[in-house]
Amino acid sequence: MEIVYTILCVACLCIGFFVGYNIRPKQETKVLIKKKPSVKERREQEELDEEIKRQMDKYETILDNINNYDGSSNNQRKVK
Repeated sequence: MEIVYTILCVACLCIGFFVGYNIRPKQETKVLIKKKPSVKERREQEELDEEIKRQMDKYETILDNINNYDGSSNNQRKVK
């Protein structure tokens, strides 16, 4: 009787695996093609990059001024 239970468990496991494998939803593979940016998009991106660089320079200057502060205006740079 124990052999029947063992075989039954293995059979149910195999049947469940194959039934579940066959009824799973089919997934489609999509290939994403990145299009080349237009001239307008590149120019806008360059302008955005320049603005970010200006802001970073401003914040770096402010941080340098904070680090160099000694109670007077010595070693301080103007913030643009």
